[in-house]
Amino acid sequence: MKLAALLEHHNKHSNVAGALSRSFGDGYLCANNRFYGRVRTQALEVGFKFSTDESDAYRALPLSQLDQILKSKTIPYTDNVTVLEMIEKKIPKQTTWDDLTDNLKANLVFHEGCHAFANAKLQGVDPSLRMLLEESYANACELLAIIDAEDQAHRIFLELNCYAFMIDDRVHLMNAAKDIGLSSLTRFMLLSYLHANYLRDAIDFDRVLKLSLDKPADTKTLKNLRQLSKIAFKLNPRFREVTARFYFKLHGLNVKLNTDFLSEIEGSKVAQNFLKVI
Repeated sequence: MKLAALLEHHNKHSNVAGALSRSFGDGYLCANNRFYGRVRTQALEVGFKFSTDESDAYRALPLSQLDQILKSKTIPYTDNVTVLEMIEKKIPKQTTWDDLTDNLKANLVFHEGCHAFANAKLQGVDPSLRMLLEESYANACELLAIIDAEDQAHRIFLELNCYAFMIDDRVHLMNAAKDIGLSSLTRFMLLSYLHANYLRDAIDFDRVLKLSLDKPADTKTLKNLRQLSKIAFKLNPRFREVTARFYFKLHGLNVKLNTDFLSEIEGSKVAQNFLKVI
């Protein structure tokens, strides 16, 4: 796809409420992707703002700065639009997305926005559980956002603005959303990712269903959900283990990966309320 066409899509949506006009594709996604747009609204509602004033520490190692983001209520991002406009001006209608995709700096405001909202809503929950619920919410939202990615421009913008982009699972996720609703599917995938982030090998299916579904599902839907739960375990194993342990260590917390985290959720009104509002 030509850069000129993508810039046209970007500029058309640059004035969408809450959009970041200097983050490539952000306004388009706010307007056309239910998950991306909802997370932006959620982050703003809990008092977060966005800034291009990135620190050197964030540029060098974003993971190490999540706590600072949450404390300052400021999510950093890079202006990755101006350089594209310069390129297009210099060589009009000659540049394709393939020329740029491997080198353009991405923004992670979607992922960080999930952390922002979840952190605000989960205050009072055990810190180690809260951190992994935040991460699992971000994992689930990035996955489910592909449901709305119907055309090439949407897919390009979404892939650029996500850590993970698993378009091959889109049809199965769409079917599940029709069968049980987006809210139930969000809860189901969040809890599936939570099992993966706690380094489990599979989910406690019946308990997850009880926490997730608004109504009983038929046999065909349950079979599809079992398959979808396996997506969560496609997360890079080294990333899952090393990142979790590093993050706990960075915040002076004991690693509690062997805990019965579902019991903690089942017994927490705060966690239950969080699941209801996502």
